[in-house]
Amino acid sequence: MSGVGKLVRRRGAGKAWNVRSTKGIFGSMPSVSRKARLLDLVSLLCILSGAGLCYVASIRFQEIGRLSYQHPGSRTESALAAADHARYIAYAGVALIAAGCVVGVGGAIAVARRKSKTAWRRPPRSHRR
Repeated sequence: MSGVGKLVRRRGAGKAWNVRSTKGIFGSMPSVSRKARLLDLVSLLCILSGAGLCYVASIRFQEIGRLSYQHPGSRTESALAAADHARYIAYAGVALIAAGCVVGVGGAIAVARRKSKTAWRRPPRSHRR
């Protein structure tokens, strides 16, 4: 048996589970503003949409790679123009991923600076009521 089964077997009869808090290790979770959460969400959406664009471009490149003399594809667009278009889509995806990373890291730095500025202004716990 694996996982919980081992814990159940090792736990003696009549003994309670030993539940420990991770608060001592990690400290308390800081409260984060709504603006910071939305900024994180925007950066995540940028990264995911960029990854989606890169995936679409790779699928398009695979389609272009399957073209041959016998199956040249559409008559309205040449394979070279289609490859250029797919390359531009891939570049846009990479740019969106980079922008999402910059927004996320910038937001995290701003939150850390804001927290550090307010932390030293607080009076000691002995003077708080």
